[in-house]
Amino acid sequence: LHREFILSRQLMERFRPKSIQFDLVIANLVNNREVIYPRGSPGGSAQGAAPTVFVPRSGDVGDPSRVMARGFTTVLDPRNLMLTAKLAF
Repeated sequence: LHREFILSRQLMERFRPKSIQFDLVIANLVNNREVIYPRGSPGGSAQGAAPTVFVPRSGDVGDPSRVMARGFTTVLDPRNLMLTAKLAF
């Protein structure tokens, strides 16, 4: 019994982490929920073969008036937290 305890203690010491590093990544820290509309002139060729979409004239979704723009409408991801831990043996 004593010998088994010494052996298991040596294995525990071998696999005990020597250092622990924690990393916290916060995406969209201010929780921006605005929709990003394409910018530029509707006939511009800077965006290549991008589709044509109708976007609010003032950038406010509640505004019923729309203008045609070339590009993609983007909705930002909500706030996201990622915590990782790195163990060094």
